[in-house]
Amino acid sequence: MKILFIYPFPPARTVVAARAYHYGIGYLSSMLVRDGHQTALLNLNSYQPGVIKRALKLFRPNLVAISATSDQFPLAARVVQRINRLPEPRPLVVLGGLHATMAPEEAVALPGLLGICRGEGDLALPALANSLEGGEEPWDILNFWFRRDGEVVENELGPLVEDLDWLGFPDRELFDYRQIVSRTGKASFSTGRGCPFLCPYCANHALRKIYQGCGRYLRQRSPGHVVDEVVEVLERYKGVRQVVFEDETFTHNRKWVRSFCEEYARRVDRPFACSTRVDQLDENLIRWMKEANCFQFRLGIESGDEELRSKVVGKKISNDGIRQVCGLVHEADISLWTFNMVGLPGETEDNIRQTIALNREVQPETPFVSVFRPYQGTALYRECKEKGWISDRQVHSFFQNVSMLDQPSITARKVAYYHNVFPWEVSFPRWAFVVRFLSRVPIPGTLTKSLYDMVFPLVLYTYKLKRFLTGK
Repeated sequence: MKILFIYPFPPARTVVAARAYHYGIGYLSSMLVRDGHQTALLNLNSYQPGVIKRALKLFRPNLVAISATSDQFPLAARVVQRINRLPEPRPLVVLGGLHATMAPEEAVALPGLLGICRGEGDLALPALANSLEGGEEPWDILNFWFRRDGEVVENELGPLVEDLDWLGFPDRELFDYRQIVSRTGKASFSTGRGCPFLCPYCANHALRKIYQGCGRYLRQRSPGHVVDEVVEVLERYKGVRQVVFEDETFTHNRKWVRSFCEEYARRVDRPFACSTRVDQLDENLIRWMKEANCFQFRLGIESGDEELRSKVVGKKISNDGIRQVCGLVHEADISLWTFNMVGLPGETEDNIRQTIALNREVQPETPFVSVFRPYQGTALYRECKEKGWISDRQVHSFFQNVSMLDQPSITARKVAYYHNVFPWEVSFPRWAFVVRFLSRVPIPGTLTKSLYDMVFPLVLYTYKLKRFLTGK
C-alpha cells in the first residue's frame, strides 16, 4: 500500500524556527516500511492546491496521513478540503497528531476524513494500512475514531509501546535528511517519550490523563540504542557538526544520564545540546555532561516573576536557584539557551520586564521567547476559557508574536511589542532602542502588527544570506 504523509507547518518567523524533521512521522514511516508499505512525504508551509494535486498524481497514494498540532490544524483542514474536492478515485485521508488527540471532537468533524488517530500511532497506522490493503473492515482499530455512515465510531486507546528500542530508528530519508544536515550542520534525536512534570501550560499533563491505564507514559530508550542511532546517522550523513537531543527534560533520570554520558563519550566525537529544567541540574551532572562533550543547555526560565512562575507556569523554582545553576553552566564553559514566555495569564508589563532583567543577569547566548498559547486540553486553556479571555484570533505558528488572549492585565499589542524587543533587550541593549521604536509604530488596520513586522523579514533574509555565504 502507498501512504503519503502531509506535514503542514506554517512558515517560521524567527531564524531558529525552520521546521526540519518530525520524529512522529519518521517513526510511523519506518513501521509502515517494516510491514512492506511504501511511504512518501509532502511538506507544506502554506496552502498550495497545485502542489497537493501534483503530489497525489505523481505518487498515487491509497492513503493520505496528515499530522497536525493546534497551530497547524487550520492549514491541515484546507488540505483535507482540497483532497476531498478532487475527482474519484481519490485517496482515503486520516488525521493524527496532537490536535486530533487533544481535541478529537473538532478534528473528527472535519469533512472528508476517514477518521482520526488519537495518541501514538506506531501500531495503529500500520494496522489501518494492513487492514485496508487486505480488504478488511477497519472500524475496530484501537486509537482510531472513524466517520461511518454519518456516525462517529470511537475506539479506545490501545496500550503504549513499552519498549521504545523495539521501534527501531525513525525514517530520515523521507525528509531528505542530507539536505537538512547540509543546511544546518545539525542532527537531532529523541531519547524517549513523555515528561515527569505536570506544567499546566503543556500538553503532557493532559496526555498523561488521556493515557491513564494504557501503560507507562514516561518511557526512555536504552542509552546504547540512542548512541547506536547517533553513530549510524553520523556515518550516513556527512557534515554533522552538532548533535541535538530534543527531549523536553533530558536529565530527569540521573542513572540513565550517567550511563548515556559514558557511552556517548566513548563512541561519539561530536558536541551535543539538550533541554532540561533548572531543578534537574547540579554540579556533578553538569560535569558528567561536559565530559561527554555537551556544549549547550536549554533551560526554561519562562518568567522572571517567582509567583507567576510558580502559580501559573507550575515551576516552583526560585530566581536564586536559576542564577546559581546558570552560573554553574557558565563555569563549565557550556553555552546557555533560555526559554521564556510573554503574555502569560495575569501577566503585566512589569512581570515581563522582570523576565528581561533576569535573563540579562544569567546572560544566555540565546534568549528565546515565545507568546503563551492556551492549548486545548491543558489546565491553563480551561482557566482562560472560563474567564472569557480567549479571542477568535488565529495563530498559525508557535513563533508568531500574536497573543490569543484578551486579558485585563496586558493587551495583545503590548505582548507583541515585548515579544519583538525581548531578545534585543537581553543581548543587544545598546541597540534595542531601534526595535522599541519600530515596534511602537502600528500598522493601520491591524491589532498587533507594527513597523517591526515589515522590517524583520529583511533582517531574517540578511541573516540567512550571511549564513549561506559564510557557512556559519
